[in-house]
Amino acid sequence: MTDPVNPESESLRFELQQAIGTFQTQMSLLIQMAGFFIAADSALLAYGLTQRRAGILLLASFMPAIMLGIYIELRNSSIPVIYVAITLERKLHLRDAPLVETFALSRMSRVFAMPTETTDMADPEFYASMLRSPQIRKWFTRPSALMICFIFAAQLGWFLVSLLVYHYPFM
Repeated sequence: MTDPVNPESESLRFELQQAIGTFQTQMSLLIQMAGFFIAADSALLAYGLTQRRAGILLLASFMPAIMLGIYIELRNSSIPVIYVAITLERKLHLRDAPLVETFALSRMSRVFAMPTETTDMADPEFYASMLRSPQIRKWFTRPSALMICFIFAAQLGWFLVSLLVYHYPFM
């Protein structure tokens, strides 16, 4: 015969699984959208260069900016899911290697301050501070965001060179 399991513990484990699954779905969506915009950007650049059209190069230069906006929005929407998962990990006493807390410490430490072991996760002030969207300028300190901004600037420069130096027609 098996030992009866605490139903509340099972419910918390199920919620934790759902939170981790939601986060995985959000990250998969981010990767798929990035792949789409990279492919679209490459196709527009190739088409603009082969047809010698500066307008197409201008359109291509905005693809990294759109991708950065989607990146910021998806990462902001993952903050509540991470908060819930950290809270559930603590309620379940997962102290050895908590998956979500480890991820948040390593990848999102600039976005919000991580709670310590003594932090009361149910404190309304702490709850409000965790779920507040980070300031937009904090996102631009991340290496991935800086790289996307650099690509945007380089492609915009490429558009200007094609228009002003090589005299490509706009359309």
